[in-house]
Amino acid sequence: MWIILAVVLGVLVIAGVIFAFTRGAKAPRGGYPSTRDADDTQAEDTSEETEQPASRYDIPDPSAGRLVRLRARLARSNNMLGKGLLALLSRDRIDQDVWDEVEETLLMADLGAEPTTRLVEALQKRVRVEGTDNPAAVKKMLHEELLEIIGPTMDRELKTEGTDGNPGVVLVVGVNGVGKTTTVGKIARVMVADGNSLLLGAADTFRAAASEQLTTWGDRVGVKTVRSEKEGADPASVAFDAVKTAKAEGIGTVLVDTAGRLQNKAGLMDQLGKIKRVIEKEAP
Repeated sequence: MWIILAVVLGVLVIAGVIFAFTRGAKAPRGGYPSTRDADDTQAEDTSEETEQPASRYDIPDPSAGRLVRLRARLARSNNMLGKGLLALLSRDRIDQDVWDEVEETLLMADLGAEPTTRLVEALQKRVRVEGTDNPAAVKKMLHEELLEIIGPTMDRELKTEGTDGNPGVVLVVGVNGVGKTTTVGKIARVMVADGNSLLLGAADTFRAAASEQLTTWGDRVGVKTVRSEKEGADPASVAFDAVKTAKAEGIGTVLVDTAGRLQNKAGLMDQLGKIKRVIEKEAP
């Protein structure tokens, strides 16, 4: 009996020690992790995962909005030009000194030497023929001659649409160093902004890194570039592959960049003719 009592007492003592140790154990610094906090963190992580990543392409606003801003800026510069010309032509007498100032004003406005000379000579001729130097009459003549130079009825739209299921092809040509490749990149940027499907053809296989430059422009706006990995490849072959790829993928327009050339270089001009003929075989 005493043995049983001793065993029971020993069990109670051990149980009490274990209970006391458990109650006295310290919680870790910062407390135990909360189930609620974990749920909140998980919810925050989930919300972050659902956020849409920003576009990696550099696509501008559609051209309609940009043209409005451009016209507003041009209007300010045109007002300064117009005020200067009207001030000169509003003088009581229009003599050679006035004409010289008119010419200088037009040149300072970057009208260009040839258009400026043409405009001033046309105005002077009309003043002599009509026998008047009345400021109001000369202003009207100026307006008419400016419209004649601008040619408001001229169709300046860039035709890029194809026909009969074929893509439209724009072959960019010019002399060396005028910025053809950069211009192709800028045109591509505008066309993509307006929602056009586009493909670039790197047919300038002569200039070092020309294909890489055009590819970079295409990558910026998410446009595919067809190029040859072989240096000095046949540009007509590259142009053909570009048009063929666009036709197969249902792309609307192909911009083909070419190497710079002078019009008096017969071999290079013949090469340009070959590029054109090859393109027309695939997309008449």
